[in-house]
This record gives sequence, C-alpha cells and structure tokens, in this order.
Amino acid sequence: MAIANAMVWNFGMGTRGLVGDFTAIPKDSMSSKLKEELNTETLEIMNTCLNKVNECLTKDWNIVEDMAQEMLKKEELTFNEVEEIFKKYGKSKTISAKEYVSIKDNNSSEEVEKEEDKKKIESQNKTEEKKKLEDKTEKTDK
Repeated sequence: MAIANAMVWNFGMGTRGLVGDFTAIPKDSMSSKLKEELNTETLEIMNTCLNKVNECLTKDWNIVEDMAQEMLKKEELTFNEVEEIFKKYGKSKTISAKEYVSIKDNNSSEEVEKEEDKKKIESQNKTEEKKKLEDKTEKTDK
C-alpha cells in the first residue's frame, strides 16, 4: 500500500493526469475532492496489482499446490527442488543456480580482464603519442 500511495501522492504516477508531490500541500489546505481522487487512484493501483497476482496464482495454481505439499513435507526446499516442481509444469529455467553463479563469476572476471586490457592499450597509445611528440620536438629543435 505504501508504494502505491507514494506513486500517486508523492510522484504523481496516477492515471488521471494529476502530477506533482501532493504531500507538500498541507492536509488542511487540500480539498476533500482532491484527497478522494488521489486515494481512489491509489486503490485502483492496488486493485490492478491484486488482480494480476490472482490471475498468476489461478493460472498456475497446480504449481502453488505442489510447492505447498513439498514444503509441508520438508519445511524448506532447495533451488533444485523448486526448479523440479516448475519443470513438471513446463516452466523450467534454462540454467541451474550453480551455472548462473559460474556464468556470473566468469563474466565478472572477463569484464575485469577486458578493462585491464583496455587500460594497457590506452597506456601504450599515450606512450606512443608522447614519443611521437618528443620526436617532432627534437626535429624542430635541430
């Protein structure tokens, strides 16, 4: 509720075109009609979100049921156990958690290596430019 309220009251993100930070207006200076409009917009956001959640849960209720049954048996599920439940219903991820961490770590080290290579090349280019400039200076001095 706090996020929907901030969206409308602080950031003017409602659907009716009311833009501004309405929290800056003293409550006693604001008309009851404006307060009602802002509160209505907040409730509309909340209802839209609730409808989307209900739609998702209803559509995939079998997954929720399966997950609940497994958690009643074990209390906690590992990533792989959760993934297996999703796989039963054709909702599997393409990589495992271990693979994701591995890819993430490799990308991080590759990015560091690329950055280091880039710095080396920049340093070499600067050194070459200085040398060329020194050579030109020497030629003009002669």
